[in-house]
Amino acid sequence: MTVENTLLRKQITQAVDITGLSMKDLTVLSASRDAYRLDTPANHALGQWAADVYREVHDGGRIHLRGLHYKLVGRITKPDGELYINNQDNWDWFSNKVAKAARYLNYIPWDEIRDARNSPPQIFTPEHDAPHWTLKTGEIELSLPDTLEPELKVMGDLCCQPYRQVVIAEKQGVEELLLPVCQKREATLCLPGGEISDTLVYDLLKAADEDGRPLSIHQLGDFDPAGHQMAISTGRKVQALVDTQFPDLRVVLHAVGLTKEHCKEWNLPSTPLKETERRADKWMETQN
Repeated sequence: MTVENTLLRKQITQAVDITGLSMKDLTVLSASRDAYRLDTPANHALGQWAADVYREVHDGGRIHLRGLHYKLVGRITKPDGELYINNQDNWDWFSNKVAKAARYLNYIPWDEIRDARNSPPQIFTPEHDAPHWTLKTGEIELSLPDTLEPELKVMGDLCCQPYRQVVIAEKQGVEELLLPVCQKREATLCLPGGEISDTLVYDLLKAADEDGRPLSIHQLGDFDPAGHQMAISTGRKVQALVDTQFPDLRVVLHAVGLTKEHCKEWNLPSTPLKETERRADKWMETQN
């Protein structure tokens, strides 16, 4: 497979031609992480390698990335000729680069990898029982002769929430506050404890696609560089998966909090940014 052969690569290339913007201008995440920029010869080579070793060490069934990592340890050789061993460098390389390329470039099906990093979503969306009709008299529900007086009985739900809803929050500590809201509004609650994984986004979109209703995602995070980026990252992952896996699914994403306006309205205190936050200076310049 060569460059510009996948759907996402074609779409971003067409966007360059239509808008006159550069590839860099249209890249939302970093070039190594943005799904629309993964279609390169190097990533295709990684995807093919991942598919080959996946078939070699795994005998079927859904598996999480950490489990697949352990199956590779001591059994296979990396593309550079080194033995795959159990260390942090190999795990970071495999989970953040190899697995991402293998799935977005269609070398390993999305459904074969399950999520073990994020907590499973708490789903409060009931199955919708479409209305159906029957004729009833007494205990009898069947076709009735003309001599009886039928009673018209409605079975199932006559109305349904028009959107399937998902709430994604950055912090586990807000669970107690959000659970009652999600239960009342029949929404799915996700508390990934950071940026949501590709696998969990795929699972949420697949459930919405099977449901048939459009999906509304509400993202909550801190008003800081990381919290601001989470909604952007979620949106880009959703965009890539809708384009490649769920073309008929309509999705809207709302970054509902925390916003600059909230901080001002409620006079919220500021927490110093971490010393390791490389985006701190630019963030402070844009928010003052």
